[in-house]
Amino acid sequence: MKTVIIGAGSGGRAVLELYDQGRLTVLDLSILAVVDRDPAAPGMLFAREKGWPTLGSVHAAMALPDLELVIEVTGDHDLLEDIYFLSPPGTRVIDHELARVFWDLELLSVNLQEELRHKEEMAQRNTQILDAVHAAITIKDLDGRYVLVNPRAERLLGIKRDELIGRTAGEILGEETGARIEQLDRGIRTAMGNQLSEEVHQIAGKEHILISERFPLTDYDGKPVAICCVSREVTRERRLQRELVQTERLAAVGKLAAGVAHELNNPLTGILTFAEDLLLDAAPDDPLRPDYETIVNEAMRCRAIVRDLLDFSRRKAPRLQPADVGPVVEQAVSLVARQASFHDVVVELRDLSGLPKVRIDTQQIQQAILNLLINARDAMEGRGAVTISGAVSPEHKVVISVRDTGPGIPADLKAKVFEPFFSTKGDQGNGLGLPTIVSVMDQHGGSVDLGDSDEPGATFRLHFPITEEDN
Repeated sequence: MKTVIIGAGSGGRAVLELYDQGRLTVLDLSILAVVDRDPAAPGMLFAREKGWPTLGSVHAAMALPDLELVIEVTGDHDLLEDIYFLSPPGTRVIDHELARVFWDLELLSVNLQEELRHKEEMAQRNTQILDAVHAAITIKDLDGRYVLVNPRAERLLGIKRDELIGRTAGEILGEETGARIEQLDRGIRTAMGNQLSEEVHQIAGKEHILISERFPLTDYDGKPVAICCVSREVTRERRLQRELVQTERLAAVGKLAAGVAHELNNPLTGILTFAEDLLLDAAPDDPLRPDYETIVNEAMRCRAIVRDLLDFSRRKAPRLQPADVGPVVEQAVSLVARQASFHDVVVELRDLSGLPKVRIDTQQIQQAILNLLINARDAMEGRGAVTISGAVSPEHKVVISVRDTGPGIPADLKAKVFEPFFSTKGDQGNGLGLPTIVSVMDQHGGSVDLGDSDEPGATFRLHFPITEEDN
């Protein structure tokens, strides 16, 4: 639309700048001339700078051919009447008041665009924070359905974001876990405040310990519309804490055991010496001879317990040397193979050759394997099968597994089997075998654990760190 702009003051220049910036495209303008009686007016200078024609007379402007639109921005009502009088028939006129409306609308548009750009930047920044933060962040609506999850939450739950959105915790994690989470969310909706809790959930078959903070998200009226949960996994930290407590407990029990063993050893030696003398002096048909034999046998059993206490408490430093653990296991098996108590026990060795070398004290590890074999025999009551296998774990450790076909260990006792003096054998055990293995593996920089398996029996695993320089 071929246009003349009359008035080149600050308002006129503002209109020209909007046109130059392409922000008046809705009017489809094509400037024929800029008109003002002052050739030094801001708009006149800007027009000449841009190469647009300038005029000092309204009459001359109204005589321009093909004129279609006049924009008046002087604010002079008399001049506006002259423009209406002089403009050719069919020419449209936008007076200064209507031009001001366009100016205000343009400013509003600019402000809205700036606000939109600011909100887009904030949304992008929030997304970057959600993606980078080392915590699982989820938002659920009041029906318990996920509406937002960050990448850390995806990894924790083991499900992609698109598969999580719109589903409930129960649908994803199972009814039991979902019910616990729903109960915690319900508490937030009721109390309308922040809630911090330590939670234990089974996710994809594994136990995860989380420190979670929940809080409500509200609308402008303060009404809750969603529940946000920020969770940090502390499974590893809690395991290390338990191991530290166990280590401190073992150290304390070790000191106590050493003291008790030394206190018992002296009177026990006296009892055994006098009992053996009485047994030597007794005739074969002496009615007291069986009593003397019982005293000697029970005193010898007490001495064995004292020896185990001392072995447990001493924590002899291992002599670590690079070695193949397979032959060590085979040697331990050969030591029990011919024992009468193992005649009905079948020991099978699997995948023990070709394992990376590890730094071990062969005598201590051999004794640890023997302890596990004896425990397996006792659990099976002398009849069954033991499988010893080797593997390399994803954590780059050699793992020796000893699995028996006994009744297994009840779930409520699994956490106690490594505690000193705890035994499932009743009067037949002293509860020091597994704690001694824990001590040995700890000194080797490794660990021992009780494996989870759907098969009957129990599986104990020894984990040995692999060093690159030895392989």
